[in-house]
Amino acid sequence: PGAEVTLDPHTRNLRVVARTDQDGRATVEPLIPGLAGTRRSLRVGKEGMVGILFRDLREVPADAVLEARLYPAQAIAGHVVDEEGKPVARATGELWLTDEPRPEGPGRPVLLRPQWVASDDDGRWRCTDVPRHGASAPQVRWRTAGHIEDQWGGQFSGRLDLADLENGRAVSTLRRGVVVAGTVAGADGTPLVGADVAQGEDRFPSNAPPATKTDATGAFRFASVPPGKLVLTVTAKGHAPELIETDAVAGMAPLAVALKPP
Repeated sequence: PGAEVTLDPHTRNLRVVARTDQDGRATVEPLIPGLAGTRRSLRVGKEGMVGILFRDLREVPADAVLEARLYPAQAIAGHVVDEEGKPVARATGELWLTDEPRPEGPGRPVLLRPQWVASDDDGRWRCTDVPRHGASAPQVRWRTAGHIEDQWGGQFSGRLDLADLENGRAVSTLRRGVVVAGTVAGADGTPLVGADVAQGEDRFPSNAPPATKTDATGAFRFASVPPGKLVLTVTAKGHAPELIETDAVAGMAPLAVALKPP
C-alpha cells in the first residue's frame, strides 16, 4: 500500500499519478484516451523500495491488470584491487543480479536499478538502490585499461559474498593482461590495412574474445591478453585466413603475420 503509480512518466503534462490502496491496487487512465505518445509506460515506486517500470503498454489491452513485486532497496560496497593488492582506481563495473526476474513480452516489468558502478581513487565503490531478493549476491563485471577482458568486454569480480557486500568488505581482484602486438602483410610484404585479428580458433568468430583491425601501417595491438597459450585468427579480403599459435608473455616481441593468396 501507498506505492506511487505513474502512467506516462515520460510526459510533462499528461502523466497520471495514483497511489495503491491497502490491497496494493491502483487504477490509472490516460488524460486523453487514444492520444499518440500516451499509455506507453507505467512506473511504480515507493520510498525504500526499488522501482519498477512497465514498458510497451500500447501492446497490452486497456483493461489489463498489471502485477509486479517491489523489492527492498539495499546499499552494497566493495574494493577493487590488482593481483598485488594495490587499489584499481576509476574502474567501471557492470552490476549483475544472477537471480533477477526477467519476464518477457509487452507490459513486462523492469527493475529500475543501477546498472553501473565505479571505483574512486582508492579503488572503493558504493552503490545504493540495489534490489534485495533471493539468496545470490550481486556480481560485477569490471572494465579498466590494462586488465584482462573476456568476450563480453570485462572481467568478472569472482564470487562475492552478500554479507561482505552489505558491510563494504567485498574485494574484487583483477588480473592484469599482457600486450600482444604485431603486423599483418600480404605474401609480397605489403602491409594489409583493415585485416581482422581475433583471439580464438574459429576462423569466422561470432562470439569471440576481443578482436581488432590493423591500422594504416598493417599494425595491430591487444592491450590486455591473458598470459599463456594464445591463438589468433587473422583474416583479410582476398587472402587465405591464418591461424597463429603463440605464448602471451610480458615483453614479448611483436608478431609478424604474412597472409597467403586464397
